[in-house]
Amino acid sequence: MNQFAALGLTQKWLAPALAGLLALAGLLALATSPALAADTPDPDAPKGATVTVLKAAKSCFSNLVEVTGIVQTGMYEYDNSYAFVALDKAQNLAGLGDGVTGIEVKTTDRWQAASVASRLVGALGWPYRTVDWEEQNHSLFQALKLEKLGMGVILLLIVLVAAFNIVSTLTMVVTDKTREIGILRAMGMPARSIRRIFFAQGVVIGIVGTLAGLMLGLFASVVIDRYKLIALDPSVYFIDHLPVATQFLDVAAIVLASLLIAALATLYPARQAARLFPVEAIRHE
Repeated sequence: MNQFAALGLTQKWLAPALAGLLALAGLLALATSPALAADTPDPDAPKGATVTVLKAAKSCFSNLVEVTGIVQTGMYEYDNSYAFVALDKAQNLAGLGDGVTGIEVKTTDRWQAASVASRLVGALGWPYRTVDWEEQNHSLFQALKLEKLGMGVILLLIVLVAAFNIVSTLTMVVTDKTREIGILRAMGMPARSIRRIFFAQGVVIGIVGTLAGLMLGLFASVVIDRYKLIALDPSVYFIDHLPVATQFLDVAAIVLASLLIAALATLYPARQAARLFPVEAIRHE
């Protein structure tokens, strides 16, 4: 019988981990064998209801189990398919005798699961195999990476549009203040000082807009995650709501990129203001 093990502990802790898991399995087991089926008219059976469990074998053996509690993990695939029963009941219904179909363990560092799994395969050999959490959900993680890249590009385009607004605003200010700029130049103010004034104005606009967007975004993310405002169809997305996790490195990168783009957007209008000739600026209507 091919054994399944989604393993992820360091090799020196394998023996005590297996012993502890087997002791725990004496109390509970995950009855997910394809040889089992639950016969009940209500999939959301309330606590205290009885469920008829059928064994898909040559015999017509069936057993009644009592629903003692409902567990919701937030993952539709688990909530719709898995049931916890006593280990001896599951072994009897699945016809496994004293065996089990798999053992699931957990590492202290999730990113070491793949390397630990490969070492376990080498140590245990055939017919054992390991499946880590990244391999088990490979297609989902690839889709999430692509979605994250797409959202980053969209966010960058939004920031660029805001930068063009800064350029247009400062250009209008330069046009409106042409006479004042000419007077200042005629009084001896150097061109670099004019350039610094408009550069500082654009940077202040970028800082104020970035901070306002940062506070609004953090507030919205906390509210959406805490109150689960964005509901999803669990049969399609595997989760019942949209979770929000704030990654501070990503937030810092976005803030820095926004400030940098805002600063770069001020260079053109600031340069145009510094290049005005005093006499022509004073004559400007």
